Amino acid sequence: ILAVFYLVGCDRSKGPEKKAHQLSVGLQSSAISSLVILAKAKGYFSQEGLDVTLKHFPSGKLALLAMFDGKVDLSTCTDMPIMVNSFKRSDFVVLSSIANTNNGAWIIARKDKNINTPKDLIGKTIGTQKSSAVHFFLSMFLLHHQISESDVTVKFMKAVDLPNALINGKVDAFSMRNPYINQAKLALKENAVEFFFPGIYHQYFNLVTRQSYVNSNPLIIQKSLKSLGAAEKSSLTNRKESIELISNELEIANAMSLEQEWATYNFTLALDQSLLLTLEDEAEWFIRSGLTS
Repeated sequence: ILAVFYLVGCDRSKGPEKKAHQLSVGLQSSAISSLVILAKAKGYFSQEGLDVTLKHFPSGKLALLAMFDGKVDLSTCTDMPIMVNSFKRSDFVVLSSIANTNNGAWIIARKDKNINTPKDLIGKTIGTQKSSAVHFFLSMFLLHHQISESDVTVKFMKAVDLPNALINGKVDAFSMRNPYINQAKLALKENAVEFFFPGIYHQYFNLVTRQSYVNSNPLIIQKSLKSLGAAEKSSLTNRKESIELISNELEIANAMSLEQEWATYNFTLALDQSLLLTLEDEAEWFIRSGLTS
């Protein structure tokens, strides 16, 4: 009898089980969101008492808008949507960069349009997503190759519509990232030509939320960053497993293409001074291009 009372007492001493904190994260649906995907898949969020729901979006711009609308708590996006929205509001916070790359955007074109070198883009129609990282890259690419933007026709389209536009000949080329470039490349095969320029634009990928959310949920923010820190270590020590988990989440059939893309990213938690410099460069371009009043 004493033993029973003892066991019951020990059980009660544990107290009620703590309820997990609910957290929703809006993701740009690409490999650059890897740390968040890994933190969920490897259980690092769960270990910190976070019940995380991932919601995928075609772009970081849309993920950020969902966060502003209160549809998700946190969002991932490149530096460009942060810069664009900074002209309109100041009620949000960059918690951390979670990845960076100097080769995150490039151009794909059709060879049958007599495009074999960057100079061949003169007189052609180039598609891209307006006021985005890939739009900024296109401007920097043309500037470096001494091609005036008046010498090309820039057609603004949604990211998801660009591959078919190129395949159907509605544009001669487009500036984008994967998975959209890969979709067009698979369809065009030998008729595709790609133009890369590593280093022309060092891009940062960030975790962003509303200032009000930070004020109300400091513990959740702390636990989130700790979980992403664990994912960062895992990505360095378990590369093959990490790529498989990312491939499954993003439903990418060709793991080899993902591995090649993954190699171009530096997955690390940081808030570097160079992020501010990038935002300033983008802001100057944004004003100079007449994209803001």
